[in-house]
Amino acid sequence: MAAKGLKSLLRPVVRPLKRLINPPLHRPDGRFPFTVFGTDYGGWPVIDGSLTPQSVVYCFGIGTDISFDLAIIDNFGSTVDAFDPTPRCIAWLQEQNLPAAFRFHDIGLSDKTEMLGFSAPPEDGFVSYTVAERSESLEVVKLPVEPLDVLMARLGHEKIDLLKMDIEGSEYPVIANMIAKGILPGQLCVEFHHNMYNYTANDTRKAVTMLRGAGYYLHYVSQGGHEYGFHRARA
Repeated sequence: MAAKGLKSLLRPVVRPLKRLINPPLHRPDGRFPFTVFGTDYGGWPVIDGSLTPQSVVYCFGIGTDISFDLAIIDNFGSTVDAFDPTPRCIAWLQEQNLPAAFRFHDIGLSDKTEMLGFSAPPEDGFVSYTVAERSESLEVVKLPVEPLDVLMARLGHEKIDLLKMDIEGSEYPVIANMIAKGILPGQLCVEFHHNMYNYTANDTRKAVTMLRGAGYYLHYVSQGGHEYGFHRARA
């Protein structure tokens, strides 16, 4: 069985146990109506009634699960701009039958424009590259990354309605850069990587404090304690 398939089978058993042993760092700021779209492995929350066909949706970090992206297209008619520069993702996407509303960009997200070294996962069947150092990785590739404002300018967007980030540790500098530049998407779906890639729980606490200070409410924390959903109050 593929590694991802085995993880999906074990997740309903393992996650509640982990939650009891290691409670999540944060709890939602209140009860907000949302729906999780996508598979158990690749699903993310969307505040009810928040998206339309005109909504701007950016998804960073695709891997081999675009169930969330496709659900956004199917349920709201929105166009999804999806970003991932990693070779295993690109090879997988080339084998998929993708709708026109799924627009792929082979570039990553960071806090500056540069070529970064991405370390491949050492395990067979895994696809998540990271810019963090992996001593066990046998494959490191240089790939292009850009900050959010540069990507938005290229695509002609002045705002983002929903931004999803599963970018293997790069979320920490990206969030700081985004807030410093006043780029505040209506919703954020973020996988935080504390206790991975040398990032700590305090790194995630600081990022969440920064987001709350920028006017975001936390409405979702996954069973595993790493996937978060944030939204800003509507004007």
